[in-house]
Amino acid sequence: MKILVAYKRVVDYNVRIQVKPDGSGVVTDGVKLSPNPFDEIALEEALRLRDKGIASEVVVATIAPADAQAHLRNGLAMGANRAIHVVTDQAIQPLTAARTLLKLIEKEQPDLVILGKQAIDDDANQTGQMLATLWGRPQATFASKLEIADGKATVTREVDAGLETLEVDLPAVVTTDLRLNEPRFIKLPDIMKAKAKPLETLQLADLGVEAADTFKTTHYAAPSKRSKGVMILVIAEHHDGKLNAATAKTVSAAAAISGASIDVLVLAADPAAVAANAAKIAGVAKVLTVANAANAQAIAQVLAPQIAQLAKGYTHVFGPSPT
Repeated sequence: MKILVAYKRVVDYNVRIQVKPDGSGVVTDGVKLSPNPFDEIALEEALRLRDKGIASEVVVATIAPADAQAHLRNGLAMGANRAIHVVTDQAIQPLTAARTLLKLIEKEQPDLVILGKQAIDDDANQTGQMLATLWGRPQATFASKLEIADGKATVTREVDAGLETLEVDLPAVVTTDLRLNEPRFIKLPDIMKAKAKPLETLQLADLGVEAADTFKTTHYAAPSKRSKGVMILVIAEHHDGKLNAATAKTVSAAAAISGASIDVLVLAADPAAVAANAAKIAGVAKVLTVANAANAQAIAQVLAPQIAQLAKGYTHVFGPSPT
């Protein structure tokens, strides 16, 4: 049994994406490129099938510029038997990728094609489905479990209602979910062995595939920056252990203005009773208390430093007026 694995190179998921100043795309010069995580899972699953004796050969393939050979060597180091590099400098859309993989299928005649359910650069989630349609073979997408027996693939996939199990005849296309497995760690000896493994180079044009755009992205833009969250602290006004009505009104007004939850600060010699009443006010998320005998006289010079210390991190501080 031969397995063909689509193995795409993408910007590493740890890289903070930068948009080009003209909005024509994202910056890739000098940026770390890595295997698409979903495709790594696809390759790992193919290797596990070979380790079990179900598959005899695993072939990895990528469609990428000439500098992607190191990427394929990574796949060979993981354990693939051979690699195929379809060279092109053009941006490849899902339909072109599917057409190219179909040409490789015609050449290699695999029993199973495995690829990630999506690539993290465009999240298109289209190539596997398009490939199965062009090939005229069954497909099972989002695989979280894969079993091969008696010329059939049994795939478990997670859906909104729970788990769904599909059985498809081989040859077939399977796309992988993150839950399927955890890719193996590549060891140094495997990297050295990969240098001697076969790596075939083909030109996209030689396969008779035209990298024609079926859609056009007109502009790229970075996500809008999140505005800083509103955090409001209300200083409780109280007298003789009783909460002043102005405090509740201040909490209501602050909540209406911001829509945020409100924290209340009670400074007193014994704040327990006042704090208990403050916690009952609608919209109050948390009550902070400071018990200090010096707070009994409610002298501004005494209270102000305590408020300043506890108000750090809040965007607004409200102080109700007792009159």
